[in-house]
Amino acid sequence: MSANALLEQGVLTIHRWAGMGDGRYSGEHLAQLITTDHAYTTVRNNIMSVDTILIDEVSMLSLKTLETLETVCRKLRSSNLFFGGLQIILAGDFYQLPPVPNPEYGDHGQFCFLSDAFICIQHQLQLVEVLRQQDDALITCINELARGEYLSQGSCSLLAEVARHLKASGQLVLFARNFDAELFNADQLSQLPGKQTMYTATDTGNSLALKRRARAPKYVALKVGAPVVLTTNMSEQHFNGLLGTVSEITPDGPLVKFSFQSHQQAILIRPHLSSIFSPAHQKVIATRKQLPLLLVFAMTIHKCQGMTLSSVEVHCQHIAAGQLGVAVGRVTSRAGLRVVGFNPHCVTPHPLQVTEFYKQLTNSDAQADLSCCKKPHAVTSDVLAPTADDSGSLFSESEMLQIDEMLATIPDVPVQQAADGETVMESGCLEASIREILPDQSPLSVDDLLAELRPTDPVTPIQQQLIAIGDTLLHSEKEDAKFH
Repeated sequence: MSANALLEQGVLTIHRWAGMGDGRYSGEHLAQLITTDHAYTTVRNNIMSVDTILIDEVSMLSLKTLETLETVCRKLRSSNLFFGGLQIILAGDFYQLPPVPNPEYGDHGQFCFLSDAFICIQHQLQLVEVLRQQDDALITCINELARGEYLSQGSCSLLAEVARHLKASGQLVLFARNFDAELFNADQLSQLPGKQTMYTATDTGNSLALKRRARAPKYVALKVGAPVVLTTNMSEQHFNGLLGTVSEITPDGPLVKFSFQSHQQAILIRPHLSSIFSPAHQKVIATRKQLPLLLVFAMTIHKCQGMTLSSVEVHCQHIAAGQLGVAVGRVTSRAGLRVVGFNPHCVTPHPLQVTEFYKQLTNSDAQADLSCCKKPHAVTSDVLAPTADDSGSLFSESEMLQIDEMLATIPDVPVQQAADGETVMESGCLEASIREILPDQSPLSVDDLLAELRPTDPVTPIQQQLIAIGDTLLHSEKEDAKFH
């Protein structure tokens, strides 16, 4: 059953079920909010009314998310047992996609099995029956790609065979990076007949924080007939990840037709308000109001994990460990599969932590009273301390807080009109603003800070302008250093 099908049956994401949202709060802080804030009444009832929590796609569950869930459940249930004595069942494959880091909120993308709370997971069952595919050769190929250790000649031959164009059109196209998916989506939208409507976000607060951390794009371009995905939870029937098609553009906004439990319904999509939270100041420092929609002629591999697709085109550029196995594994048969740009170097090994985890799997005897799974809470190791390599950032967590503090004091940067009508930041003002707030003895240099502010996956013209400005400033900084 796909993730969308599960959501249609009333299943919730763990972030929504436990009130974690975008992960901005620590477990202790969130537990206090759930206890005292009436807005969290449903979350409080969720935690107090269950005996067992089943979490799917566990490879993408980070250590911080698991620790936050553990703390919240234990605190609310006033228990000295991990997770407040709840039984935890995890399903998934750590050879698939890893957690996505969110260093601004202290989530460094560590695997959840590194947590002390994983002591509750006493029993491991390996599921070997494959239901999505019936082709033994394709199944073998997917397993080899997923593990990233060895690719047989038979699998190499199969991947060469599926490099051809598909006869049918309309297949979902998968990329490893947001940037490539956005470029493809923009190109496909331009080829779609009809008038294009551009929706521009309404922003407030710190502009640099928005450019660096906003998940919603500044601009959303739509046409009738464009495939889209919902990016927020609007109701029990209309949730984050639901696929639909733009059916009409009205003065009040786009009408999008979604399929839910075999029924199709067109609903009006209105702008959704999202916020940027500063851990350093414990407050919102910027907001963006934008349609909660993204084009999905193509999407990233991360967004498709859990889907079952009849037809898919996979692009292998910039592929990372686990991604190719996940992408190829979405399709039901090789007749609906195309793989573009494959070579053996696309098969990369997983981190040593993953291979060691599978080597050390143990399975203890189950007890009828579940005492085997209910362990007293005790933190006995230092696995929570992130290393520099884990963070995906140039800076430690304390330095990230310092950046947040500085971002909150930078005034809005003046903008100018480029030749094509786009607004771009004046680079001199940006550099001057950063230099003004940097302490004389700060461990953060201007060039490092500018590098950190550059988006890694630019998806809008403004973000691309930001990259160009950042590169210019970095070059200027290095030239200045030659004369000092």
